[in-house]
Amino acid sequence: MGFKEILKPRSQRDIEGVIDIENISDKTGKKVEGKPEEFLELTYPTSDIENIINCLNNRFSNDDSTAGLFLLEAEKGLGKSHDLVFVYHLLNSPDVSKNWLNKNGFECSLPQHPVIVIRKVTDSPIDRAWDMVFDALGHDISYLGDSQPGVEHLNDALGDRQMVIILDELERGIQGIDDANKRIKNINFLQMLSEAAARSNNITIFASIYDSSVEPGSTLARVAHESIQFLNNDDKARVVQHRLFEDFDSKDQEKINGIIASYVNKLKRDIPDLDGDDYTTKLKTTYPFSPELMDVLYHRIPTFKNGWQGVRGSLGYLAHQVKSAGEDV
Repeated sequence: MGFKEILKPRSQRDIEGVIDIENISDKTGKKVEGKPEEFLELTYPTSDIENIINCLNNRFSNDDSTAGLFLLEAEKGLGKSHDLVFVYHLLNSPDVSKNWLNKNGFECSLPQHPVIVIRKVTDSPIDRAWDMVFDALGHDISYLGDSQPGVEHLNDALGDRQMVIILDELERGIQGIDDANKRIKNINFLQMLSEAAARSNNITIFASIYDSSVEPGSTLARVAHESIQFLNNDDKARVVQHRLFEDFDSKDQEKINGIIASYVNKLKRDIPDLDGDDYTTKLKTTYPFSPELMDVLYHRIPTFKNGWQGVRGSLGYLAHQVKSAGEDV
């Protein structure tokens, strides 16, 4: 029995591995990032997403002690942009996100009609970070000239509203500011924002970076924050399987167990000292792929100089294999 008799591959468009925040505003209807229902359907509830949901639930259940800064720190291709787009739709499309939350067994108290700023900093470079904040709040601070606004200006503009700021590629964006004085002012403003977020749940910040030991991560990391680092290896496999097969979460486990048992019995004839129970457990995690293949894709290839990027590269490779496989495979 081939795996295509048990699992239904998704369309090639759904398997696209690159998630781009800029596509949220797509008007053509072709980009999945701009379709909240479809995007959430493609989102597997990883341990990192579960952590984000639980933290937001605590934060917006009037618990001001929770961290207001989320630092998503990882190399390329592990899901930072995906999680940021997820947060955007979670907040911006409450009816759709409520269905997704219920389906996956989550509860999350979220603010009503928050002011959302979302920006991919490498595509829309920052000259003065405060402009995007005060423009979104509809508050004119032109009288300040080039001076950096202070927390009193922020509180005056914000009032009793709640704002969520989502920044992708922040590290590269800040490093791209050639003028050292401007760069320092922007980092100082981001620090002020993060400290304001630590004092009140009126401001919540999500920012993706590569390394918290360099600016602006090194400054932001000094403030109490939630660190999202994409370290769960089981999550990486589940994300790829969920993205490849539309019915993966409702697969016929009994049929799969039969295939795995047959395969393990055959292996044990060729490899007498094989730990059948351990290998069966691994196969149940990686089906319809072998544990050895997944190890190579997730752990070995990314370490090579020209290796691909994390989950993104594995998804692209496996999508090609699924598409090319015959019905009897």
